[in-house]
Amino acid sequence: MPSPVPVPTGAACGSASRESSAKRLPASKGGHSVKVFGRFRPLEMGANPAGWDLQGNVLHLVPDAGALPAAGNGQQFTCAMDAVFTEEATQREVYEVTTRPGVMDVLNGINASVFAYGQTGTGKTFSMYGPDEVLHGISTEQREEWGCALHAIDQIWDARNHRDQVRIDASLLEVYNDMINDLAPGACGGPNGDGRDLKLREGVEGVFVDGLTECDVGSTDQVYELLTAGNRQRQVGATLVNSRSSRSHTVFVIGLTQLLSDQVGGREERLLTSKLNLVDLAGSERAAATEALEGGRVEEGRRINLSLTCLGMCINALATAPRGVSIHVPYRNSKLTHLLQDSIGGNCKTAMLFSLSPATFRLEETLSTMRFAMRAKKIHVAAKVNERKIERPPPPRQPTINVLRNARDADATAVTSPEPHTLRHVSSAAPPAKEKGRRASRASCRTVCHEPRAELRPAWAAGAPAPAQAWPELAGGRAEPDRDRATDDHASAVAQERRAGRAREAALCATIGELEAKLEASEKVRAQKEGSGCLCALVAADGALSLLGRKGGGGGSVSRAPSPRCH
Repeated sequence: MPSPVPVPTGAACGSASRESSAKRLPASKGGHSVKVFGRFRPLEMGANPAGWDLQGNVLHLVPDAGALPAAGNGQQFTCAMDAVFTEEATQREVYEVTTRPGVMDVLNGINASVFAYGQTGTGKTFSMYGPDEVLHGISTEQREEWGCALHAIDQIWDARNHRDQVRIDASLLEVYNDMINDLAPGACGGPNGDGRDLKLREGVEGVFVDGLTECDVGSTDQVYELLTAGNRQRQVGATLVNSRSSRSHTVFVIGLTQLLSDQVGGREERLLTSKLNLVDLAGSERAAATEALEGGRVEEGRRINLSLTCLGMCINALATAPRGVSIHVPYRNSKLTHLLQDSIGGNCKTAMLFSLSPATFRLEETLSTMRFAMRAKKIHVAAKVNERKIERPPPPRQPTINVLRNARDADATAVTSPEPHTLRHVSSAAPPAKEKGRRASRASCRTVCHEPRAELRPAWAAGAPAPAQAWPELAGGRAEPDRDRATDDHASAVAQERRAGRAREAALCATIGELEAKLEASEKVRAQKEGSGCLCALVAADGALSLLGRKGGGGGSVSRAPSPRCH
């Protein structure tokens, strides 16, 4: 058989009688078709070839005496895939075509799934992981024998080393007899705490397994340990067709969480979440071929075929659904399809690798596998980038303010502190006896008005130098201290208090002026009447004192003793 050559996406598959009327699958708007690949295993010892002819990536079954009944009433069977691999193809070649594009999608934030499907004994586990001796002890010396899963791990870690903030989670489970079991070492989920019979739940992000162990792996060695330990716990058994037959479906999931920052220094970050599902399905089998007619193998085969039948029903429903029409897909008929519903027809890019046998005695199962591939190729999925934008908080402004302030202070000219205001000295002693009453009253007024204002002034206003801690702008040579908010508030309070003090001073001065006028009037009256008699002078003086008492704010009358008559 020739080496595999990619075939155009959407090529028709069917019988030769319908080949002329077959239509290509229309290109999906914003969607992706499921990729299907075929890989032939080497011919079994002693088996006869079925007569397959490979032309490019189109398989033709040449009818002969043994193949006519199985192929369908003498009609030549034809199937086209995206790529077909012969038994000479290497593991690396298979990985590069089938799985590497999905790994690149996962690194870019898109979910991807790779299925290994086929009848029992055709090499599904070999294509996905490698031979049994590789899984017993994974090492780089056996790189040529590695399957798709191990090459994918190697590629993901190569990309991780060139990225800053990447977190990788890994989990491994199996679906055995329609029960979900956790294969990670030390699993403690489930009703019995042993990692068995886990339940499926639905959340905001879709379907998930409740209690499944997700290992935060930091190196490839940790992933290899998980695969090696899980392979030892996987359900396998011997049948007539395969000495080490997988009795369960395994799902190996690698989850990536990446935090990407803007290159131009913006405030937005992108959070990418994606996962790679590597599904190794158990092979379909006939009880007559495996001779498992009783015991646990019968139940295992029945459960395997039932889950694969449910998978086929979901594939058929998605393949025959008209574009843009919502239909019912029976995902919940099986835990396998319920678990993988996003991989089959959801937000995921899917590739299916079909294991084929060239032997005649396997022709019926091979044709069934190819029909399954023909239906799966018609499915279109709408995969998208799982991206969420995160806005970083703005950086603290205080460092920027300090930098700008230091630059301003370096360029500004030094400004000395203003001369402290000095209060006029007011003596608290009484004025001399010869000093007129008007001057004494003004001194008293200044003392009353200026003392409250002096209490509100800062310390430097009383004659002390301006402290640096109280006036940092003035001490640092700030050119315009009035622009500082604290200085403006203080200046406003001082000005307001000064205005209030001036008003009180004016009111007191007016009152004192009136009192002085009355006193001067009384003195003049006393001087004019000194010679007119003692009694008249006393009466006049007494009247002036009474008037002074009423004007001075006493509010009461001045009591007088009756004056003796002068004779």
